[in-house]
Amino acid sequence: MKSERLAIETIDAYLLRVRENLRDLPDALISEILAELRSHILDSIYSANVSVTEETVRKALDKLGSPDSLAQMYLTESLMEKAETSHSPWLMMRTLFRLAVKSAW
Repeated sequence: MKSERLAIETIDAYLLRVRENLRDLPDALISEILAELRSHILDSIYSANVSVTEETVRKALDKLGSPDSLAQMYLTESLMEKAETSHSPWLMMRTLFRLAVKSAW
């Protein structure tokens, strides 16, 4: 039980770092993203038919990548959605620049 609690704390710490990087998004969207990520992480562990341990959680989190880069992906996606609906040239240029920088990186 202690191992499972530590594993859940590891997931919570990862999601907290994602949340910190998503602070510019609306709270409802952040909550939706975090719930989706938590579900994905747990599904990944349970589908492998292994117990929830720190090691299995760490492997699932490694597949997702760093919380910072994952959050940046969500921010870029959100910016793209805004640019598509706003038709603002400035927002479109900002989004394209962000995509170009991410692609080059």
